[in-house]
Amino acid sequence: MYICIDESGNENPKSNDYFIIAGYIAKDIYKIRSAYKKAEKIVKNNKKIQLEVELKAINCQKKDKSIILNSLLQEEGILPFCIYYDVSKINKKILKELKTPNDRFNFLLKNALELLLSKNYAEEEYAYINIHNEVILKLDNRNVKVSYKNHLEEYLRKENEIFKKEKNLKEVTYFDSKNSLEIRAADFFANYFWAELNHPETNHWLKKELNDSIRNIVMLNYPRDFKIKKQKVSITPEKKESNINGWKITKYGNSFTYVKEFQHTNDILKLLKVAKGYEKVKDDGVHYLCKFNNCTLSWYKKKNKIMLQGSNQQSIIAILKDLKLQ
Repeated sequence: MYICIDESGNENPKSNDYFIIAGYIAKDIYKIRSAYKKAEKIVKNNKKIQLEVELKAINCQKKDKSIILNSLLQEEGILPFCIYYDVSKINKKILKELKTPNDRFNFLLKNALELLLSKNYAEEEYAYINIHNEVILKLDNRNVKVSYKNHLEEYLRKENEIFKKEKNLKEVTYFDSKNSLEIRAADFFANYFWAELNHPETNHWLKKELNDSIRNIVMLNYPRDFKIKKQKVSITPEKKESNINGWKITKYGNSFTYVKEFQHTNDILKLLKVAKGYEKVKDDGVHYLCKFNNCTLSWYKKKNKIMLQGSNQQSIIAILKDLKLQ
């Protein structure tokens, strides 16, 4: 998976209330590049801007931003995120422990990645975040010295609990946004979040124009959401996997997920006919969802896959018996 990051704002309380580190997680970076490139071309043609000129979100009008962001949000699996903190609350203790802006950036990013990558994503669209083990991190170069660039990678490998135990940090690369479509895409998300937090009244129009997928975001406020003890987050819940009768069973913390692929759609249709007493809550052409005993039964039509999720394994087993799926 790919994680692309940019930042927006600064630590001067006279300039803004919140400093932003933002970007997105993506399964397929090539689709992100393609989506951004097409949208950027539309904006440049509308504005009669030469194609070789770099497009910056800060220089764009809200209508142009909506074209870019909506194009990106239509890509399956893209998960925008934002790390933000009130610059007026940078106290002497923080400055003593994290002396430079780069130290603070690294610290926030390290802990945010632990939270983002340890989260149990229920939606199939984001399941790859839990499943994929390799992480490629792409950042805007921010005029960072080479020594600091090397320090971030070393710091993440040494201090980040996820990269020590569960996932492989394959690569950390810095790019000049002029030469990187994915970093320019991250710039538009960072700019959007900066405006949303610092000037929500002026960002209202843009927010209404955006694809509904903008609701599928992760907002992390420092220090409220970090739950840090001695500069470390709590240990990630243990993840256990097993396979019984064709069902892939994953236990993650207190959550259980049962997944099975069926060869024929007819088998699933028969199953759903048996599921009388189950409350149908959604049918959007992709998923058939119903809830029973605090569990969720999902049918992913494209892959002929049934998924059962819940916090009580006995309830899941009872549903399997009821539907004659054991």
